[in-house]
Amino acid sequence: MKKTLFVTLLLLSINACQHLPYDANRNRITVGQGITLQLLLPKNRFTATQKITARYRNPQSDAAPAQETQHTLLMQVQASPQNIVLAGLAPSGTRLFSLQFDGNKTEVWQSPLFSLQQIATTSFDARYALADFELTSFPQAQLQSALSRQAQLIDNTKNGIRTRELRRQNGDTVIHIEYRATQTEYCHRERHYCLLIENLP
Repeated sequence: MKKTLFVTLLLLSINACQHLPYDANRNRITVGQGITLQLLLPKNRFTATQKITARYRNPQSDAAPAQETQHTLLMQVQASPQNIVLAGLAPSGTRLFSLQFDGNKTEVWQSPLFSLQQIATTSFDARYALADFELTSFPQAQLQSALSRQAQLIDNTKNGIRTRELRRQNGDTVIHIEYRATQTEYCHRERHYCLLIENLP
């Protein structure tokens, strides 16, 4: 179970990284093809504990049908206007990775258990987990100012359900987010993964 969870986390990160051009600004993350997000600090202090069920769908090819993998992890976040500390944990409580961001630099630690023979450990980048967290949790106006001009972040509420979409200028949706009570569903349509996020007390 632990090994497959690590593989899933690495696949999500690799899937994000393999499409990305190098950017000298280590705090600017490519969240979609041609779309970047400048990592931010919150305006207010808060903490969060989340249970995240990650589903990754490997797109269908001529050689094989589409396949989906699903695994669960916990994430703890402590955030303030001075820094963000984020930790990803296995369901057993084992720390998989952690990240600290102070607005200028990021410090990342990852478990040696990530040393899987079939996947290079250098492929994992916890900054993408932070970018996903910010896109779901930070105010729309603050995020919009940190996104590249090629993107629009739109919040809507319909029939009591709040949604957020990251769209291209042509109207195509890259990321779709739905907020329902204590649960949030985040789907990255371009990278073929969804996160079901449950806020824990």
